[in-house]
Amino acid sequence: FSAESAVLMSAGPGDASRIYKTTDGGDSWKLCYTNPDSLGFFDGFDFLNDKEGIMFSDPVDEYLNLLHTEDGGESWSRVPTETLPEVGKGEYAFAASGTSIRYDPTGGIWLATGGEVSRILRTVKLGREWLSWQSPSIQGNSASGLFSIDPLSSLRVVAVGGDYIEMDVKGKNVVRQVRVGEISWEIPEGSAEVPFMECVRWISNYDLIACGPPGVWYSSDNGISWEAIFEAGFHTMDVSKRGRSAWLAGNKGLVSQITW
Repeated sequence: FSAESAVLMSAGPGDASRIYKTTDGGDSWKLCYTNPDSLGFFDGFDFLNDKEGIMFSDPVDEYLNLLHTEDGGESWSRVPTETLPEVGKGEYAFAASGTSIRYDPTGGIWLATGGEVSRILRTVKLGREWLSWQSPSIQGNSASGLFSIDPLSSLRVVAVGGDYIEMDVKGKNVVRQVRVGEISWEIPEGSAEVPFMECVRWISNYDLIACGPPGVWYSSDNGISWEAIFEAGFHTMDVSKRGRSAWLAGNKGLVSQITW
């Protein structure tokens, strides 16, 4: 949130999934939440502002497992399951980049799932009805589906994924929202060569950047076409608020910055 205040999420089975917060620039950290369920596995979180945030966990029953905070991550409560959609058999999320859940600028919440079933879900507000779309991406086994989603607005959304065991499989790893009457989703023709990707971010109103273990890819036309720009592999990234640079993190403590 600032040079002094930050929230961290760790991912892992059971109590290895935790949330920490610092208010002194990282000199000390407070443990704010420990996953109480042995079946839970934190996949990602996002904040709408410095108070309201949402967390996504693998399901611990037949419903999504969402946690919500209204005090900047100090405390978390589970969203009542009766207000959430059921998940399919073998459907869950991936923690690779921590970006399978995102707020759009209006406060709508977007989720991307994978596994036996891969879907895109959205609600305009917690407690309201959820919309659900089947993803045209690679899916059907425990290693495949969507890994990251990023909404520039409620009508301009791109998601990426693939199969983390067969990372070189191409053709259905980028999904783009299309609005002609009802919202639908397409695999852009210009993404045919994009391999497995774990994270996607908008740079501007037209430009996107995506990364994964096979490298870094760039689009200048709303995700319609893509080109490889960097061979080094990364798991996650974020873009500066001014859109002039991206910070990427990968294996063995690798951190890189791309500027343009």
